[in-house]
Amino acid sequence: MSVRSSLNSLNESILKSTSTLEQLLEEINFQRAKEMRQYLRNDMFSTQGTSYWTDLFVRYFLFQTDSNIDCDDLLFFVRKKYIKTSSRHLPKFDTEVEVFRKDSRKLPIGDPDVDWEETVYLNMIIHQFDYTLTLAICTRTSPKHLQVLKRHSQKVYASPSRRRMDTKGEVEEMTYPCVCFTVDNFNEVFHDILVRDGEMVCVELLASDRSGSIKSVIFLGSIRYDALKRVYDARASVSNKLTQRMSFGIFSKTSLSRIVKL
Repeated sequence: MSVRSSLNSLNESILKSTSTLEQLLEEINFQRAKEMRQYLRNDMFSTQGTSYWTDLFVRYFLFQTDSNIDCDDLLFFVRKKYIKTSSRHLPKFDTEVEVFRKDSRKLPIGDPDVDWEETVYLNMIIHQFDYTLTLAICTRTSPKHLQVLKRHSQKVYASPSRRRMDTKGEVEEMTYPCVCFTVDNFNEVFHDILVRDGEMVCVELLASDRSGSIKSVIFLGSIRYDALKRVYDARASVSNKLTQRMSFGIFSKTSLSRIVKL
């Protein structure tokens, strides 16, 4: 899920309020509309908006004391370096995300290599919303209706990086511009949720502001039992073959079971 698509989904569900979040979104909408008018008039984006986005970041994230913003003191900066190519209309950038604590003396405030607009979006998504992941086992009762057999909801956190769930380890890989919502304790949380033939797994990701006045479903998807079983069988087959090769057939008759992680 990209940062911009997440922002658009959340922006559509804004209700009337005077929250800090709405003030931030109103300023974002105003500046984007202004830059779009300049683009349509001059056929190019102005670089003068950089100072505006920097100021917006400083006001809403560096010096913000609103209790509706989480107490995490980590700030994320999207750094982009231009890569020379033969095409002037399709520029390429080397993108990386830097992380600093709020009280760090090395904060790159004013750095021209930082994409300050995307930096504002990323920190807003990470710090100003709560996210709830709901996993449900459903069965179809009619072409347009599903019956929920079992469900479980878990609070998750947005991050521009992730850890692999199919291997053990603490090494994280950067995923930006995709934002991940990882359930680190997946096996413990969803251990009693089983899917059977004729059923499906449904996943919903809900974003809401701290007060609960703004809510939006930013992801909704499902997968049928037969599709899950194909993945399970494929992984089990590979694991069995690997076990046979490593043990030279000594444990070739040992059954092997694995959990298919979503």
